[in-house]
Amino acid sequence: MTPWGRARGLYNGPVPINAEGAYLFRHSVVRDAAYQLQLPSDRANLHALALEVLDGLFGRENLGSLVFELVEHARLALSHPGELGIQRCREISDLEEQLLVLAAQEAKQLNLHAQAVGYLERLLEKTTSAQRRVLAFTKLSDAFNKLGALPRSEESARSAVALARSEGLHQLLPGAMFTLGGALLAESRNDAATRVFDEALTLARTERDQNVEGAALGFLAVSAWRRGHIDLAESHFSNALAVLHAGNDRSLLARHLGNYGLMKAECGHHARAL
Repeated sequence: MTPWGRARGLYNGPVPINAEGAYLFRHSVVRDAAYQLQLPSDRANLHALALEVLDGLFGRENLGSLVFELVEHARLALSHPGELGIQRCREISDLEEQLLVLAAQEAKQLNLHAQAVGYLERLLEKTTSAQRRVLAFTKLSDAFNKLGALPRSEESARSAVALARSEGLHQLLPGAMFTLGGALLAESRNDAATRVFDEALTLARTERDQNVEGAALGFLAVSAWRRGHIDLAESHFSNALAVLHAGNDRSLLARHLGNYGLMKAECGHHARAL
């Protein structure tokens, strides 16, 4: 008799279970019953205590998937804040914002993009920090892009750009613009993406920022490549790589070298791509 048959009541005999399984089952039932018997305020205090102990033990670096547990403790601790006191609530709330950022990063690394969206939306509901909001909108756009929700990806990127402009966050504006351009490229709106990258290039040259200038040229190259303008893409890639070689961001250089190699391979220049 299959477990499915037993579950449907087609089998009336005893269900075999070993001692370990019985213990774990009873332990889980008793634990949940004990938890539910606590007053909501007491449960909030328990979660606050668990959060503070775990945060003290592990800190906030290299948490891995433990961050998901910590961010849930923070949420439940603040579900009944009256018993925690004003100062303690503020500390836990600030910690929760930090943990939501880390949880979204960890979810992205694990390709749990829908989960990342949930954490980022929670962060946007909580935080009043303009800087955190711009970064959250930028990462939210990327997560929606990965999920194929392209209109929402564009919407989030536009929110990031608008907020960075209105708050004068010039250091965050290029990244938001690149995210918006990427969202537009994903929607095959190559001309619109090119305009965004052109604006980012002008901004970079005004600010004399080599890394941003190189990145903007690299994204213009990708846009030209997408439109079939290979000679223009070649020129942009050449300029981008020259600027990035003179800069100090090796990851950007590697990214655009990779894109250049992909274009050369697609054009049949396999030896050059390698």
